[in-house]
Amino acid sequence: MSNVHSLFFYHGQARSGWRALIFILLSVIFATGLAALKQWLLQHQSSSSLHIWHYELFIAVILASWLVTRYLDRRPFGSLGLKFHSRWFTEGTMGLLLGFSWLLATSIFRLKFDNPSLQLNVFQLAAVPWTLPLTTLVGVLFEEYFFRGYLLQSLVVGVGSIPALLLTSILFGLGHSYEGGMMAILNASLLGVILGLIVLQTRSLWLAVGFHYGWNIMASLLPALVAIPSSGLELSDTAFTVSLILLFVLLYAVKISPTPQAQVLWDRYIHPAPWPPWKRRAQAEAEDSPDEPSQEDGERTGEEG
Repeated sequence: MSNVHSLFFYHGQARSGWRALIFILLSVIFATGLAALKQWLLQHQSSSSLHIWHYELFIAVILASWLVTRYLDRRPFGSLGLKFHSRWFTEGTMGLLLGFSWLLATSIFRLKFDNPSLQLNVFQLAAVPWTLPLTTLVGVLFEEYFFRGYLLQSLVVGVGSIPALLLTSILFGLGHSYEGGMMAILNASLLGVILGLIVLQTRSLWLAVGFHYGWNIMASLLPALVAIPSSGLELSDTAFTVSLILLFVLLYAVKISPTPQAQVLWDRYIHPAPWPPWKRRAQAEAEDSPDEPSQEDGERTGEEG
């Protein structure tokens, strides 16, 4: 019976893997329910669009995140990473500029390499829908809260930072398979690793949200900016692979430090599992074994006798 209990619980709390699974299931249930509600309200009209689907996913993930943090973990919702702290605006703005400029530089270099006579046309940006900034932000918030919010944090506690980073990045990549097959999955996974690394370094979502938002805005503007029907540069392009690897090395070398407020929240609620695995086994054995008296205690006991 104790073995069955330990399979689901650890130190009086549901294990991290089960909590992550509950979070995913709640997100799916809420998203499905909101989609059905929307379909009923629209009376089967054909007005469903991608940005409405983004809104549904965002609301579903926010609801699921609030429920699991409030009732499973018993911690504040702000501990997921978007709590306002002393550097939130700076981190968000820096991320926005970095994501925007990095994708722009990569795209121009790659497109110019194929077509040296290519000219940018900023006047074409007037054709971009005015709803783009909002719909892009909603999509970014959904993905960051889902992949690098509760899911990343619970896996960090359960299996350690490195496996959690890799698992959430692979899931993020698989979610972008529609953009071009295996290379798109690889490059989206690399982007997920970069975003996850930013979150693990800053203990916050602000910089990652800013970077992701700047990247997606630039990706949406590129087709109009180069004045052709398609940007000619897909996520599956190898230029992205090289560019993302260089960016990862840069961010890993810089090692962005978290704010004291973000660090306090992380230390209070997120306790990463030891990595590599043998350290975790050694820790478990140390917790299970009774305390043995040290040599000094033995000598002291002998003297007292």
